[in-house]
Amino acid sequence: MTADAIGEERKERLELAVARDMVGDDSTIYDLIYEYIEQKTIESQVAKLAETLSTLLQSLRYISQGYRDVAEIACSSALSIDRILQDSKDIAKLKDILDEFVRAGKEACKALTS
Repeated sequence: MTADAIGEERKERLELAVARDMVGDDSTIYDLIYEYIEQKTIESQVAKLAETLSTLLQSLRYISQGYRDVAEIACSSALSIDRILQDSKDIAKLKDILDEFVRAGKEACKALTS
């Protein structure tokens, strides 16, 4: 399920519930999933950024091969990276490196409206 379909908060609650059911809430795995969802540590923020950047790069590859149906994924990934960079001073230091990819993702946003 995607956050767009059911809402970010609900998706996160479901993911935590599944993790709790699978590994228990006293395990390291559960703690790491919780940390990732909370986004309060630099490690969790870097992990989120890496996951989102990976999605953006793959969607841009597909677009370059002519698959325009993934433009919405590129667009939402680019906007998500923008938010991540704005929300964390430490992560914001990566902005110059990531700007080229974010710009390309935002071009996909424009394609959605034309």
